[in-house]
Amino acid sequence: DPAHTDGDSVIVFPRAKIIHVGDVYRTVGYPFVDLSSGGSFDGTIAAADKVMGMIDTTFKVIPGHGELSTRADLKTWRDMLAEIRASVKKQVDAGKPLEAIQQMKLTTRWDERWGKGSIKPDQVVEFAFTAVKSKR
Repeated sequence: DPAHTDGDSVIVFPRAKIIHVGDVYRTVGYPFVDLSSGGSFDGTIAAADKVMGMIDTTFKVIPGHGELSTRADLKTWRDMLAEIRASVKKQVDAGKPLEAIQQMKLTTRWDERWGKGSIKPDQVVEFAFTAVKSKR
């Protein structure tokens, strides 16, 4: 499934216990879901799930941007994305438009850690909003 774009790659080095996930995962901020290149917020979550299913806790995870990570780090990031999506979906289901949802600051608890990169909180909410709306 598309994640960062519609052409993401993951490379596994099984003997070395290393997996390189490219821009599907980044430790420096919220994900960049390149909608113009076929990217998908839901696909980003699904890609994290798939990668976690391919590795155990002994693997090192190389992100597209940021520091060497663990499976647990990737899971924390994935869970944050899923929680943002669920919060946005609740507001979409209540009939709220994007701008109103962005004003709710649904990402506040994660902004200190992930909101200072190139993708700002309003943008990650928009990526989640686009994903939710596309399922309707």
